[in-house]
Amino acid sequence: MTSIDPNNFRIVISQVKISVNAILSFVVKEVCPDKIPEKNTYIIKVQGIEMNNLTTVDKVKIEDGVWQFSVDLCPIIPALIPGVPCEASGNTLEVEGTANMLVAGSGEYDGFYTLTCIGDFMSIFAKNGINLIDECKQELTGYYCRVVHSLNKVLYERVGGGNKYIIFFYAPKGKWYIKQVVKNGVQVNNIFYEQEEQGSPEEVPLTGWKAYISSVTCSKSCPPCNPDKLSLQPCIPFDDNTSNLILVNCSGFDAANGCYYKDAANSRFVNVRDPNLMIRYVLEQKTALACWIIMDASTQVDGNHASQIYKSPSVRPSGSGSCNACVPCCGWQKICQTPGDPPQVTALDYYNLINPRHNMSYSSSNGGGWSLFDGFTEVGQGLSDHHIVVRTDSTAPVVDGAYCLTCVVPNNPPAFTKVLDTKILLEYNAPLTRWEIKNGGVVLFVSDSTNPVVPPFDGWTKVGPVDGGLPLVLNTILPSSINWVLL
Repeated sequence: MTSIDPNNFRIVISQVKISVNAILSFVVKEVCPDKIPEKNTYIIKVQGIEMNNLTTVDKVKIEDGVWQFSVDLCPIIPALIPGVPCEASGNTLEVEGTANMLVAGSGEYDGFYTLTCIGDFMSIFAKNGINLIDECKQELTGYYCRVVHSLNKVLYERVGGGNKYIIFFYAPKGKWYIKQVVKNGVQVNNIFYEQEEQGSPEEVPLTGWKAYISSVTCSKSCPPCNPDKLSLQPCIPFDDNTSNLILVNCSGFDAANGCYYKDAANSRFVNVRDPNLMIRYVLEQKTALACWIIMDASTQVDGNHASQIYKSPSVRPSGSGSCNACVPCCGWQKICQTPGDPPQVTALDYYNLINPRHNMSYSSSNGGGWSLFDGFTEVGQGLSDHHIVVRTDSTAPVVDGAYCLTCVVPNNPPAFTKVLDTKILLEYNAPLTRWEIKNGGVVLFVSDSTNPVVPPFDGWTKVGPVDGGLPLVLNTILPSSINWVLL
């Protein structure tokens, strides 16, 4: 991990032009693409406004690491500043990737940060837990929750039925171990697996395990452990506020990429831009295996089922109990003729490639913003000025779309202004201590959230003449729009 040179993570933009019918085109080339930790899902912005949310963005692969993009600018033309030279108006092209972020201007915390699912390791500073499958010793199988104990020592624990299993790092040996510490309510010390080579207390190995042999803790009568039957997966906890928003990244089916919000009532995640795309837990009746599926409800298979696009690794061995407690991050596979590469599915957690103690994460709880950490100590906070109102059921075209504090004209600080209709505002009403969405002064939706800085994620009430269901308000996940404040 420490041998990676972040200076290799570069892209070159060339052949930028705009046609007479307002089609922007350009070529992106990844310099040293084999050195980039993960292939990027690119976000295109013009004058700070995300084209991916507002219009059609087509991407054609020319060769490995080289892409031709074309963007229909028609939907954004009303928001551009007319009659002003581009240099003065800021009508500039930006291309961002979601697989790695660059933090700059914060001193020792500067550098490249990548999603926490990379190679055969997982940073312990990620909010993810671990899904463990052992087809040989099925009692070990299940979701292991990350727990931070005293002195910032991290364990992964699974508790239930009078039993407790842990994954832990033992400093004197310099290795990670998997063992049972409580059996039927009685304390035990049954070690099953150990890391083959010495490792790091800051990274959990996903591969490279061997059976632990000890005459003290395990006699010859102990059932054998087979590391070939052992699988560890970084896993996003479903019943946790850190997973209200997750990111599908690098999918060859571009529509499936992007941000998904949790619909806990229906045990699924829903795509922000297209509610037909969702992530659901599925149990195969024929094989008794279970996994998570990315599916598209707008297309049907056999007349009554949504088409399945990608599936996660199995989250339980055949015949074991239900395991929908978490969503695997890595190891997803294409189903049938789905184009391109399978995606990475992750919580919005990033860590520095050179120093994994420096990490950053996004949560839709606690105000819906970014936090920068040194180990487990929060050292900075960041918010974006770009928000998106999305629908849960039916669509309200009047309010649906992108809102911004400063990237549209006229802007109405401290209100958020809709990019393509500046009469529509999302703002905090201090005298009434509530958030409001208004159209030309008419209040359409209200929320009783008393946080005057960040609009609430959900909990809105309809009070005015508007079609559609209640909105969700999501802080953008783009790194370039984050304004950091060091604590």
